[in-house]
Amino acid sequence: MDYIPRENAIELRDMELDKLNQMELSLQKKLRSGSPQAVNAAIRIMQHRATLMGLDRIENNDGLDGAKAAMDAIVAALLKGPVAQPVEDDNQDD
Repeated sequence: MDYIPRENAIELRDMELDKLNQMELSLQKKLRSGSPQAVNAAIRIMQHRATLMGLDRIENNDGLDGAKAAMDAIVAALLKGPVAQPVEDDNQDD
């Protein structure tokens, strides 16, 4: 595949997104009337838009795996290390 400069690629993507928006707008009347063909066309437009914007490549990982691993590491460190003892504050007003 030939290299396309970033600016040109962004411009080309934006032009394609504009075309998809125009196509989707032209389907509105038929969509409101419940045309199955219009619904299928709209779905294909939405899928193509998601592909152009990279939304189809988003991982289905919302960070929970990383958070779980961090918590597991903290628990493991706490279980194997010395237990922290509270430090008495000499400046406490009783």
